[in-house]
Amino acid sequence: MALFDEFDATGKAYGSDGVVAPIASSQNVDMRGVVDYGDLYQFAPYESGYSFISVINGPRFVTQLFQGEPLEELQKSFINIIENEFRGLDGIEDITSDTMEITDNISTMSLISKVTQTTNSQLSMRFFEKTGALITKYIATYLRYIRDTKTEAKTYGGKITPSTPQAAYGPAQEVFNMLYVVTDSTCLHVEKAFLILNAQPTQASLSELYNTEKGQIETKEITVNWNCFVVDGDAINKVAAAYLEKLIKYEGNPDGKVNINSWDMDWSISGTGSGDNSKTTIKQLGYEDGKLKAQ
Repeated sequence: MALFDEFDATGKAYGSDGVVAPIASSQNVDMRGVVDYGDLYQFAPYESGYSFISVINGPRFVTQLFQGEPLEELQKSFINIIENEFRGLDGIEDITSDTMEITDNISTMSLISKVTQTTNSQLSMRFFEKTGALITKYIATYLRYIRDTKTEAKTYGGKITPSTPQAAYGPAQEVFNMLYVVTDSTCLHVEKAFLILNAQPTQASLSELYNTEKGQIETKEITVNWNCFVVDGDAINKVAAAYLEKLIKYEGNPDGKVNINSWDMDWSISGTGSGDNSKTTIKQLGYEDGKLKAQ
């Protein structure tokens, strides 16, 4: 699929694969002399701050050995927080280069001899911890199960027995795989996407959560650190574009999970129905005795 299938009014190319391409050369701003600020198309600034993450899979040892048990539900909740409360990450590595020297022992010139893109990365994400310490509790359990803190044995909480097949345990059963997508300001087109492979959370933040000071009442923001293998490429961008096309709610996709249009938001109202945790939405409101009530 060509990236330059069509251009919008700004000169940005939105190909049939939904990936943002650089503006056309004819649209570049000319800052020699008087700048024509009347022509906004030529600036086309990159805008940061729009990103999503999707968990392709979590550790399989949990889904295979803890079916119907509390840990399976805890992992589902942990994955929901990663996806639904994601606010960005830090740790994407640069492409760097090394040089070789050409010299006559008097003058020296350097030329690029090696180009490197680090793939074994340490990424970090920030989340607000939930009551019950959901994030911290999951990571602490995960780490203890893959390596017991007192023996360094792999136990999966006692689920590994002499009859457990060898294929049911090991690193392949213990990793997350995720798709990280950075979008333009419409949230509909991909600026860049990365596959985060073989990711493992490396630290349960007990100190951030449980070191306290009397009288200091506050929410707790914690860091989730990951060791992982990060890759990018054209094929990954195209997969990300297809993911966004289904994820975002817009006129052509009314069933999209993520609504970016607050004017069309069906806001929830807590405590308007029956039961302790009940709620309704504005679209469920009706009139009764001249007053708005939940239907």
